[in-house]
Amino acid sequence: MGFPALASPAAEAVFVLDLDTLFRRLPALTKAQVAWTKPRIDVGLKRLLSEPIDDTLLDDVVRELSEPVRALSRAVIELLISNREEFRTLGMDDLRREQDRLQAFLPDGDSRDTLAWVLGFLRSFFGLCLAIQPDQLATLDAEQIVQDSNNRELGLFMRAQVALMAAVEAARVGAQPDRCVRLIDSAFLNFMAFRTAIRSHGLWVSPFPNETSDERRESLLRYAARLRETLTDQDWQAQDAARVGDLR
Repeated sequence: MGFPALASPAAEAVFVLDLDTLFRRLPALTKAQVAWTKPRIDVGLKRLLSEPIDDTLLDDVVRELSEPVRALSRAVIELLISNREEFRTLGMDDLRREQDRLQAFLPDGDSRDTLAWVLGFLRSFFGLCLAIQPDQLATLDAEQIVQDSNNRELGLFMRAQVALMAAVEAARVGAQPDRCVRLIDSAFLNFMAFRTAIRSHGLWVSPFPNETSDERRESLLRYAARLRETLTDQDWQAQDAARVGDLR
């Protein structure tokens, strides 16, 4: 599968995080054409904010939202074609705003670190997708996009995308923080799997592409300190018991 086919349904969905913001940016005619998507997406997100979260629920919601999210993706392609630079900067503004909102809502440093990885990965992936000429995306066959959306890579992307959309909604409406944490964790695990999967297509995406050696060292020290603070004596004993002994 070529990169344009991989990126076409995914790159534009990266910034379908806040529907109200997206709809305000759409031209009036386009907004009228995709108005049907918002209530369907709202229903799916409400399920993720009210029902027990597990893989079955997430897969159900992804199936329910795949059609409206694809329709919004095509609308976003039109925005991208009309003004790529403005679209890029607005998208980065959106990510920064949602990151600030989620960081203030999440209950602990671990979940905020996970969020930083998720949004860092999205920024890098979006930058990679912008390397594709917009007219190439615009001429992709709609039926082919549907077929591509059924493959494993884009399935992982959609799971992560929907979980992140629900986390944004959870922070917006003031849902239980623990539910938001679980949704962020789900987005992280699926984006991790997606990152590994796209490497088979020759695509390497880093969540922290500008990180220096000193910054990486500081992060590792911070993570190690947090482990020492949070793990109990029983946790350390379990770790010791799980170690493989001398195999010689």
